[in-house]
Amino acid sequence: MTIVRTGDHTAAVLAALIATGRPVGDAIRPPGNPPFVVVYPQTGLRSGTVSDPEADASLLYRLMCVGWDRVGAEWMADECAIAMRTITVPGRRVLRVYLENEVAVTRDDDTTPPFFTAAPLWRLTTTPA
Repeated sequence: MTIVRTGDHTAAVLAALIATGRPVGDAIRPPGNPPFVVVYPQTGLRSGTVSDPEADASLLYRLMCVGWDRVGAEWMADECAIAMRTITVPGRRVLRVYLENEVAVTRDDDTTPPFFTAAPLWRLTTTPA
């Protein structure tokens, strides 16, 4: 029976986003100034065959894209979209990476100065290689 290692998938997402050259946080704010992205793994699901019912993974990742203004938040979200298309997971075949849900840019007045965020939800679907 296949065991899907969620951590390997999350590491692949983080590695792809780090390649943008902007700060990336693993469920926490990274050091540095915007634009940056924070990765939040979400609930996923497993499926497969009768003989290997959990071989396939469909995992969700919320990317909190932060900028000093709307333009910066959207730019970071666009850079993340490019990076998400490059994901590879060791021992797995990436079947599909797609934008599950795009969230409008919002302003966060709890920071000084305020940040602007876009928080797209990405789905990563893999199967054994």
